[in-house]
Amino acid sequence: MKLGLMLFSAIFLMGGWQQLTEPEPRAQMAVDAGLPRPPDVLVRFSGIAMILSAFGLQFRRTRAASAAVLVAQLPIVTFIGQRFWDLPSGPDRKLTAILFTKNVSLTGGALMILAYALSRRTDTRGNLAN
Repeated sequence: MKLGLMLFSAIFLMGGWQQLTEPEPRAQMAVDAGLPRPPDVLVRFSGIAMILSAFGLQFRRTRAASAAVLVAQLPIVTFIGQRFWDLPSGPDRKLTAILFTKNVSLTGGALMILAYALSRRTDTRGNLAN
């Protein structure tokens, strides 16, 4: 389980770091998607949330909260950053559609981690475990 969580988290460490250190391209995507200016602060905040969530997934006490952050964040990031439907047919559209699908799959993985983490918090009678 630990190895799987570390491997799953790698994309969020890398993506979060890029959002934190190079927010401009994603900020422009946010403006293009209709978010108000200045979105660079939101992009940096998104990057910090991804990095903290990637680390938080590694610890039982913070796993559910970290997975919940990713479940909430990924659809927004995907809608803003992977708008393949706005692109003309061609290789860029195909690549962006693949990246969109990857993010949908990552959301599913985060949902599974969240469900598992929450299920481990209850005993056999449904009471919260210590």
